Amino acid sequence: MGVNGANERILVDVDAGTYNVRKGTCWYGCTSCSGAVSISVSSTFINFSQGTQQQLQILQNTDTGSTYNYFGAMNWSSSDTGVATISSPYGMGTGVNLGNYTASAFTSNMPIYNANWCAYNVSCPASGYMSGSGPGTVAQASVSCSAAIRGGIITCTTSGSAGVTFNNWQFTDGTNVVTSATGSTATTWTGVAVANGSVSVQASAGGSVSSPNNGAFSVLPRSFHTTAPAPIQSANGTNGLPFLPSPPVRGADAGLGFYNSPISVGETASSAVPSGPNTGYLYIQSGVIETFVYYYLIHPDLENSASDFYLHQTGSFDASSHPGGTISGAVLLTQTRRHEYNSTSPTLSHYGKFITSLSANNPGDYLESAIAPPASDQNAFNTNVSNGLFALANQIRADTVVEPLDINVDDAGVHDGNVCYPPYDDPASCN
Repeated sequence: MGVNGANERILVDVDAGTYNVRKGTCWYGCTSCSGAVSISVSSTFINFSQGTQQQLQILQNTDTGSTYNYFGAMNWSSSDTGVATISSPYGMGTGVNLGNYTASAFTSNMPIYNANWCAYNVSCPASGYMSGSGPGTVAQASVSCSAAIRGGIITCTTSGSAGVTFNNWQFTDGTNVVTSATGSTATTWTGVAVANGSVSVQASAGGSVSSPNNGAFSVLPRSFHTTAPAPIQSANGTNGLPFLPSPPVRGADAGLGFYNSPISVGETASSAVPSGPNTGYLYIQSGVIETFVYYYLIHPDLENSASDFYLHQTGSFDASSHPGGTISGAVLLTQTRRHEYNSTSPTLSHYGKFITSLSANNPGDYLESAIAPPASDQNAFNTNVSNGLFALANQIRADTVVEPLDINVDDAGVHDGNVCYPPYDDPASCN
């Protein structure tokens, strides 16, 4: 059915032939025209969601008792543009806010029912004015939550026009669900933020109840990150490092440098969120950050260019002409420092291994993000967090103790000569 309803014109084919042509005469007459007796806005499409668009539709009721969808141009309006707006000429509705509104439309050019349509050269359809309306509802709750740092206050908000009520506030992290105990008319839900997830709420208006609409619930991390300490040089035999005798003695290690990275793991205590979207979640309210220190020791004789040991590192090594020669004192000192602390590369330095493992197994980050869902046992949670911290500390120790490149090879692993130890008479290394 077209825009003219029951009066839509029908194309009829006429066979070719010879017809008598008569002179036309303008005449006045009357006839009965079928057409619309009333129109209304269809209830099927008039209710829609906040923030969405919906094509509204006109129903045309005719004198024959039939009802048609009318697709012609109309002048559309909304009784409350704060709830819904409607664009002309074809009735595209947009949900602005929660509430009720009335959609109205009129036209001066619709085929209408006229039992006595009189005009010169009268023919149907008879066009005229027609208007109609219908009640509508925008009843979808749009939820927005302010971002918060973990342990801070977060507020989720929804809104609606007069007559809109809300119920069934819910938070979910994808597994666990928290339901608000707040009254059904609350437009906000506030509490301590601990776990990421989403918040939803239902809205009711004009007898229409929306499906829950979700808003992101975002929690930002606190600054608990454990920062890598700068290496600290220690005096011989202090800060847990061995006392190195003079002159140096070769053992299982080169005996020219050592490190010590004591790690102190603090106590942890958790808190439970008392109210809001994360009610019942456990978290570490204030972290006890562990103490990390990196001490190193370089043998005093190696740092003394006038020592007997240093002077026996003659630098006689040459890869081509003297491959069994001795490393130089300056090169040995540089590469011993690199080996213990003076590189951030885990391949070249114990310190590099230390900071790399600290980054991958960061106790502060672990402590900051430690949470447990509602109904968790708080004592068990505290124990698990403490055990996790000890496990990270042990992993850092285990990673750091692995030997990097030796002290008598360069950064590419190329041999730079032998180290000559007392009594400086070994032909394999002191020549």
